[in-house]
Amino acid sequence: MSARFLTVLIAVPTLVLLSGVLWSNSASRAIQNAGGPQWLRRTPKIYVYAVVSSLLLLILAGVPTLPTPPAFLDKIAGTLGLPGGLIILLSLLPTLSARGWTALQRRFNKPPTDEPHATPRQPDTSLSRRQIMQAGLWNAPALLGLGSALVAHRQLEDFQISKIDLTIDKQPLPKGLNILHISDLHVGRFTRGAILERIVQASADLQPDLIAFTGDLINHHLNDLPAGIELLLGLQRIAPTFVCEGNHDLFQSAKIFRNSLTNAGIPLLLDESTVIQVRSTALRICGATWNGNDGPTHLDRLSMESNLAHRIPRLLDSGHANLPTILLAHHPHAADYAPHSDLTLAGHTHGGQLMLSSTRGPGPMLYRYWSGLHTSRQLGRPVIVSNGVGNWFPLRTAAPAEITLITVV
Repeated sequence: MSARFLTVLIAVPTLVLLSGVLWSNSASRAIQNAGGPQWLRRTPKIYVYAVVSSLLLLILAGVPTLPTPPAFLDKIAGTLGLPGGLIILLSLLPTLSARGWTALQRRFNKPPTDEPHATPRQPDTSLSRRQIMQAGLWNAPALLGLGSALVAHRQLEDFQISKIDLTIDKQPLPKGLNILHISDLHVGRFTRGAILERIVQASADLQPDLIAFTGDLINHHLNDLPAGIELLLGLQRIAPTFVCEGNHDLFQSAKIFRNSLTNAGIPLLLDESTVIQVRSTALRICGATWNGNDGPTHLDRLSMESNLAHRIPRLLDSGHANLPTILLAHHPHAADYAPHSDLTLAGHTHGGQLMLSSTRGPGPMLYRYWSGLHTSRQLGRPVIVSNGVGNWFPLRTAAPAEITLITVV
């Protein structure tokens, strides 16, 4: 475990706790001013402690030497702790702003001193609409967090089947070709059990000519790799299946991950290509590694671009460059460095995960191509980015989990 990762593990729950204490104190005071009962005043603090406890449970569950918590408890902790922690952190700025504004009002709006011999004023015990609204607003993070947990719990068991008709002038790929694109399964905390069988069954029902898996088979732990391999073997029984790796696959050991897939007979393409016959047409399938065979699992944005610019052209310039070519790459920006690729399939983005709409949110802020069909800005070639069918973060908005059937028309 790296020092940077350990720092993050300690810092995140601490920041959530500090932010939560500030918010819950203000929320409790607002409820008190609105005449709320004692139990309701304690609710914000109880919610904060529940979120922080969930985060700590998730961290402890990742320690190999400690017993693994039951699956249902792990899932509850994830759906409550991760969205809830994010919401509490996001509430920090409004909380500080509101507290600062209240302090200024108290300083500059001092109540006038009573005139001599004036009749004492009776305290006003009625509640104003403003007090009630303030109490409601202060409790919005808890309501939003609990609502998000319920939505996330349902989303983890669901995925959709997306369909894309690929029409390109002078298309070298055979017409009628059906490619099933699956990515970002993240077998582990949030993706395991029955949903894996449902993914295989849904894939079989689509009757694809070939299946492309573009990385992040597992979320983190190699203990989850057998379940991921079993799914890939199930896909292989449906149609020829080809795999490239993702960054999550390499977190614990790139060597073990790669050897395990190879020993299981799964075509993992490590900066290499293979040729297959589909619909009486020879196709070249190229698969890119995440960062080169021995590179670090984490690269900043500029380093990733440089890495892709160095590796992808060499991969595509290798043998059979004259054949129709499909590139499998976990990072979607690989499409900009693939002059000999007729179609690039990628993942990694999760469609932006928490989007305001299909075009507004983290997706377009972080990536040139983030969900669905795009055209490479550099080369004018098609690139299709999967939202992913699994989850490392339990909540999605406007970026549903999916498997994608691509039909060349």
